[in-house]
Amino acid sequence: NLDEFDGNGKESFKLIMNNAIKVAKIGGEYYAEIIFDDDEMPVNLVTLPPDGIKQVVKKGRIRKYEELKTGTTWRPQEIFHLAYNPIGCMTHGKSVIEPMNNLLIDLLQVQDDMAKIYHRYVKPVHLLKVRSDDQGEIDAVLDKWKKAVRVPDADLAVPDETVTIERHSIPQFSILDPANWHRIIMDQLIMASRVPELALGTGSVNSEESARMQFMGFRQMIRWDQKFLEENLRRQLFVQAYPEDTPKITFSFGAEPQEERYERLMKSFQVINSSNLNDEIKGLALIQILKEMGVIENE
Repeated sequence: NLDEFDGNGKESFKLIMNNAIKVAKIGGEYYAEIIFDDDEMPVNLVTLPPDGIKQVVKKGRIRKYEELKTGTTWRPQEIFHLAYNPIGCMTHGKSVIEPMNNLLIDLLQVQDDMAKIYHRYVKPVHLLKVRSDDQGEIDAVLDKWKKAVRVPDADLAVPDETVTIERHSIPQFSILDPANWHRIIMDQLIMASRVPELALGTGSVNSEESARMQFMGFRQMIRWDQKFLEENLRRQLFVQAYPEDTPKITFSFGAEPQEERYERLMKSFQVINSSNLNDEIKGLALIQILKEMGVIENE
């Protein structure tokens, strides 16, 4: 019973899965010890620190997991392991952040440069030319200047032609606009993460259709993550409890409002049903829609 899973004692199954997908996407790996009852039924998942777990691999297969600090070992079937987006024969996953490291560094750099540029407009450098070679007089003028600039609307009085003050700032339109470079980096980050700006509460689009297209990719990414969890839960957890007739789990497609999903599926059903496709293709398409509706079990 998944309702009995409590993780570290204060979690639910949904919270465990929420943490699992975040850890897997950020670091590439998620490990949890599967707790069994006396009947060898999985009754809980306890999250383990991913940076403290070692995989022992032989001939491309994971033979055991080992905790680096304590030396504790587990058999493969005793660990729930998510390897996010592995390639080829890799047993380790890949972080979604690591490929964007250069973009993130560039983003921090351009933001730092922008802050310095705008700060220099507000707080320019002043060059005081004192017509004296007496260090005491120069220091006295500098002291008065420092006190004056710390006080809003303060005035500084000096003898005529004794001090010349020059304001050194960054002239407007004399440099490249860092905002353009910042926009390019942000666009690349948005494309890499497939999270539309509208979902983050910022950005703008030219039309409702454009917004729908952006969210389509976002929904596909969420659904892929859901299927990733579904397959791993079935293969690693449920198969141990029910080896002969392994049940399936399906996460609700929360990224799409239910009314929109219903209208979309019904419209697709009506269009295909009234189309001129041959009966075989039409039947396969209708079956797929019925599976998505939940009317037919999705194998």
